[in-house]
Amino acid sequence: MYDGQYFSEDAMREREPYLHYEYIGKFQDMTGRRMSRPGERWSDTLMRRSEEAMLVAKIRSEQQRLGVPEKDWVGNERLQEEETDEMEEEEEELKVNENGGMAKEPDQGSIPQKKEIPSAEELQDRMEQFTILMQEKFLAGHDTEHVDYAKIDKHDETLDDR
Repeated sequence: MYDGQYFSEDAMREREPYLHYEYIGKFQDMTGRRMSRPGERWSDTLMRRSEEAMLVAKIRSEQQRLGVPEKDWVGNERLQEEETDEMEEEEEELKVNENGGMAKEPDQGSIPQKKEIPSAEELQDRMEQFTILMQEKFLAGHDTEHVDYAKIDKHDETLDDR
């Protein structure tokens, strides 16, 4: 089915962009998806960027629907980093002024912590969990938007559970 690529990361991400984002995507570098790839034609790069923009829009739509705060939406990572950097600079300036020009160690509780990036092993585990979830969804017959189960089954009762 689909040249054995139905459960590739890209194919699953296309079918379930928000779920992919929650399991894996929020830990990946989004800029890599926008960059041109070696040997890739410019038109292919533009098409991929367009597809990427549509997936991001789907993820944001789902985040809005679920009530996720806007600062946590996909694509707002740079905005969060800028806000964190500004807050750190302001706190540093405040500490310098409070201590007569001497800076002291910042209070870790007052500075927003940057998102922890899981190890390669943890990311692999998250990818496996995501793949299992997508396989279960497929096997349970819940992938009707992308699969014509009737065409696969063709009413062949030997394929049914007994």
